[in-house]
Amino acid sequence: MRKPASFYFFKTKPIILRNRYERWRGVADLLGFTTPERLRVEWMVFYYTVAEENVTLTAQHFSISRKTFHKWFKRFKDFKYDVRSLA
Repeated sequence: MRKPASFYFFKTKPIILRNRYERWRGVADLLGFTTPERLRVEWMVFYYTVAEENVTLTAQHFSISRKTFHKWFKRFKDFKYDVRSLA
């Protein structure tokens, strides 16, 4: 009697991906970002999560100017949301 084909292969474990904000923080950890660089990553995380894409709220929360946030956000967006652009 033959065994089913699934018997001969390893069952795959599901891949659980972290959300993108946790990945951004993880990349910053791996690259050894300094404190100001990590803070810029937190600006982006806050902007997308808590502030719901509100620049004014993000700038007020971190006590930075909107112009400064826009400068870093443009760089982040131009590099296709690559965390390395915040270094």
